Amino acid sequence: MRDGRDIFAELQQSGLVVSDVGYDAVMADLVNGAPPILVLGGSHGPAIGTRVISIRQRQLLDELVAVARVPFSKSGPAQPPAVPWQRLADDLRRTAGRKLDLAFHWEGYRDGGYWMCELSLDGVAQGGCNVDWGQADPEGSLVDLADRLCEGWLHEEVWGGWPMCVKHPTRPMWAEMGESGRAMWGCEADHSDAVEIGQLGL
Repeated sequence: MRDGRDIFAELQQSGLVVSDVGYDAVMADLVNGAPPILVLGGSHGPAIGTRVISIRQRQLLDELVAVARVPFSKSGPAQPPAVPWQRLADDLRRTAGRKLDLAFHWEGYRDGGYWMCELSLDGVAQGGCNVDWGQADPEGSLVDLADRLCEGWLHEEVWGGWPMCVKHPTRPMWAEMGESGRAMWGCEADHSDAVEIGQLGL
């Protein structure tokens, strides 16, 4: 990993850092999760989304953030969230022929942090979301995950929406906790057609 001051100097040379912003102040703000593009702009920083940056500048920003968080990156939970997401991936593969992969990484800050869930479909990165699940409720975590992925990506990425009820092909299903304590797909047309997540299409 490069020295943070070298990265900062390159960002200065690229014109992304205003003259009244110092390295120590920038690093302190980045540790606490402040958006880097605003931190480097100081009191003259632009509103979010109004500055176009190059690919190289984006890489430098990511490197600088990583350096700032090094002291805290190993302070997160020992294990990632206990969510059985492969069951959802199996449903998607069987019923839509799409390959879902998830990866979790810890975003550490001075006062804590959170887990990031990164999503890819058929090997193409789609984005991610922060999650606050733990180890205690894997089924509840799976319900929340399924709801987020469907609303954020899968309803649009899979033609016609996903998942759709096998018995009512024009009706979508949604994630819910079943009476058995297992994560389920529920049908809005007939609740008796609920299917356990991981069993769709079997």
